[in-house]
Amino acid sequence: MESVILHILRDAVDAHLPAIVDDDRRQTALTYLRGLDIAIAARSSESKTSSVAVLRNQKTKGRLNRVISDYHQSAIADARRLHHQGFHELGWDVRNEIG
Repeated sequence: MESVILHILRDAVDAHLPAIVDDDRRQTALTYLRGLDIAIAARSSESKTSSVAVLRNQKTKGRLNRVISDYHQSAIADARRLHHQGFHELGWDVRNEIG
């Protein structure tokens, strides 16, 4: 169910992007969209079974995995912050349970 909601949010933001003319708002929407894309990809069954590149060097593979993980965590944190900000502006209480 959570994945379906993420897809709905992602599609809605993507459809709305052409209507955003203010550059700051557009960058905010793109930041949120990146976080949603990563959250969706992380929940995909393919993400747990497939590898983007086959690396022979374990050290390189470990460093690459850390960089990718850090980027994913940062993008998801940015999207979560923007999501919470939006609900806060509406006066709604938001718990930090999605992750």
